[in-house]
Amino acid sequence: MFLRSLLVALLLFALPAAAGPARVFAAASLQDVLEDASVDLVPVLAGSSVLARQILSGAPADLFISADPHWVRQVGGEPVIVARNRLVLVGKEGAAPVDLEGLGAVSGRVAIGLSDAVPVGVYARAALEKAGLWQALRPRLVEAEHARAVLKLVTIGAVDYGIVYATDALATDRLGFIAPITHSPVSYAAVALSEPGEVVLDYFLSPAGQAIFARHGFLPVSDD
Repeated sequence: MFLRSLLVALLLFALPAAAGPARVFAAASLQDVLEDASVDLVPVLAGSSVLARQILSGAPADLFISADPHWVRQVGGEPVIVARNRLVLVGKEGAAPVDLEGLGAVSGRVAIGLSDAVPVGVYARAALEKAGLWQALRPRLVEAEHARAVLKLVTIGAVDYGIVYATDALATDRLGFIAPITHSPVSYAAVALSEPGEVVLDYFLSPAGQAIFARHGFLPVSDD
């Protein structure tokens, strides 16, 4: 799914803007929300930083939704918060259940997002640094391109643990455990880049759109 979405993004570079479904460049963790939306759109899914760079290079996106408001500002937009999320620690089937602070006491590799690029990785690093574990765990860390890639590494048993969004953990039944991580909620920010994008953004801010976010485990915009 993600490779197909990235290929779509590359093909769109050469295409002028045209009428039709809105091209929604969105964080990979929004896959289920976009697939469930009752509005005409074409999803292009990847890490937020990757998508921002594609837009800045000329990819004709109609709407950009990032898991970090920073990347919305990078493309020149004023962030509009559409949903919130939280980080969780997950373990592969059979892994010893631990909380974040307990990672230093168990063996095994830990997957996170790219810690210097994609939001899920930046947030994971901040959580590990706050817990005083970043330096100790660095030799055991495996970095992946986005949250769903981290989740896949855990579900196939390539790593023992992973730090993902709570909504990603809800998307599979192939986990040994899910443990909450205490931190500020993750804000998903959007910016419309065309009139079709405005239509889709209005939809996601409407009660119907917010209900889809809630259905997939996202927190409402009003939650702190």
